[in-house]
Amino acid sequence: MKIFNRIREFLNKTIRPVAGADDERLLEWLGISGTPKKVLGEVTYFTCLKMLSETLGKMPVKFYQQTERGIEEAAPNAAYNLLKTRPNPQMTPTTFWGTVENNRNHYGNAYVWIQREFKRKKYGGDMEIKHL
Repeated sequence: MKIFNRIREFLNKTIRPVAGADDERLLEWLGISGTPKKVLGEVTYFTCLKMLSETLGKMPVKFYQQTERGIEEAAPNAAYNLLKTRPNPQMTPTTFWGTVENNRNHYGNAYVWIQREFKRKKYGGDMEIKHL
């Protein structure tokens, strides 16, 4: 029985070699050998943050409302169009949502400032959403 265990161990090491952040050959292959462990930890942290935020930023925006018949897809309005097409002049929706998610993951929360403009009418007026 010991011979079978030895053969199994040998095959496991040969077929499935374990390479982690402590393996110098892997670090040398990646071109980062000799890098302090703290720096590697920070790189790993920010790489994971970037992957999470960019993945969420690519998700489609869905717009629903509660009605008497249940939850239904809502008719598009100005806020939905901003969220879906161009939240502000500097960002695409993917960049916008990726940034919001990155801040939420890194700082623990994220806020979106809604820039509005008051359109005066004869009696009262309307608030128009300009940018997010």
